[in-house]
Order: sequence, then structure tokens, then C-alpha cells
Amino acid sequence: MARSKSAKRKKRGRGRPATGIRPIAGIRLSHETRAAVKKWAASQRDKPTFSEAVRRLIDVGLKSLNEFE
Repeated sequence: MARSKSAKRKKRGRGRPATGIRPIAGIRLSHETRAAVKKWAASQRDKPTFSEAVRRLIDVGLKSLNEFE
């Protein structure tokens, strides 16, 4: 059965659609730090992306802080 003309379609919002549920945190890194993160990522068995490598290194750093408290 065809839709009636009176049936309203949901209008889409303006702008780019949401791409994720987590907030974005932008950081600036020196060339040396960026190279060190890439080198670390390349040494990992599963070869994480740069973003994933940064997340993992932050997690490692935070976990090590908790050990000293």
C-alpha cells in the first residue's frame, strides 16, 4: 500500500551526522614524540593505528601512576 500524502517524513537535521559517541581530544605532539609513538606502534604484534597507539600509551601511563599511589 502506498503512503498517504499526509504521512510526514522525519526531517533530517542540518550538518554533519555524528560519527562517534566519545568526545574528541586533540593534542599537539612534537615530531620526536610522534615518531616515538609510531615506532612503538610498529613494534606491537597487532600493529595499532596511531590513534589507538596513543590511547594505549595513555592507559599504560595512567595505570603506572596508580601503582605508585
